[in-house]
Amino acid sequence: MRKNTLELLKCPICKGKLKPLLNEPTEDIVISGALNCEKCNKHYNIVKGIPLMFDMDSPNYEMKKTEMDGWIKMYKAQGSYGTDDEADRFLPYLDRIPGRKVDEIWKGHAQALDYLLENFKWQNKNVLEIGACRCWLGRWLAEQKAKYIGCDLLVDDLIGLGRAEFFYREFGLYLDRVQGDGEMLPFSNATFNVTITFSSLHHTTNLHKMAGEMSRVTKKGGSIILMNEGFKPIGEKATITPEQKKEKEMYGTNENVFSILRYIFEFVRCGSVPYKILLSGQQKLSLRDITILLKGWGGLNMFLYKIY
Repeated sequence: MRKNTLELLKCPICKGKLKPLLNEPTEDIVISGALNCEKCNKHYNIVKGIPLMFDMDSPNYEMKKTEMDGWIKMYKAQGSYGTDDEADRFLPYLDRIPGRKVDEIWKGHAQALDYLLENFKWQNKNVLEIGACRCWLGRWLAEQKAKYIGCDLLVDDLIGLGRAEFFYREFGLYLDRVQGDGEMLPFSNATFNVTITFSSLHHTTNLHKMAGEMSRVTKKGGSIILMNEGFKPIGEKATITPEQKKEKEMYGTNENVFSILRYIFEFVRCGSVPYKILLSGQQKLSLRDITILLKGWGGLNMFLYKIY
């Protein structure tokens, strides 16, 4: 992590100031060392350039730790745990690889990224991605000169934050990353112009906490963006689809799908109001889309404005 980026970090438990203990104090990019909280005395190691700030005192720690292990189990079971330079070179545009079979989820992510690159100016914007995984979004935003930080629980070298080293080797794009919990983010208040998540909010164990944290770290007048986020019908008691239930039972992943009204309610009460809502893959909202958002299952893109 860049040394000046470390200054944005706060203790996730008490939000106290962190004192850096660096093994390379004169280098601009910190590879190893530690951060000590001056308030509660918590200690966080920096390993391979990533501050490890997922603490045992985080809410639902054991459940989240199980999920972290579960993602690796799932990728191994599917035979996709390993390096795939060709795919990572193009993500999410896998259709640019001749003869490559493309899952629908990546087609959706490609459409969403197209929308973001066409409709937002990213230069010099401080951007936090929660649930960043391999940080493929960071690669594209960094090319637009955004100041990007990827945050995730999973730091695995192949399918987690560690994989972002590929973008440095391949494109010369160094991406700042931090291991952190979306329900207890290790950042100061009002730090980011844009806080964004791609198909990750439904993995929260507490929507109110995560909406509150996303709002807290976003500057007044900034944007909170939810891309390709699942939703369910208003009044539906089930919280996940049968496919998600199977995945949860097999691998221990956390799955929770909410109605559009629940998403709106939780963010509004935290000071962020939606100014645009679209079905995933759509450019405009039609009357038919509104019916689906209220009565169906699907994916949405929601853009919110931080008002206080």
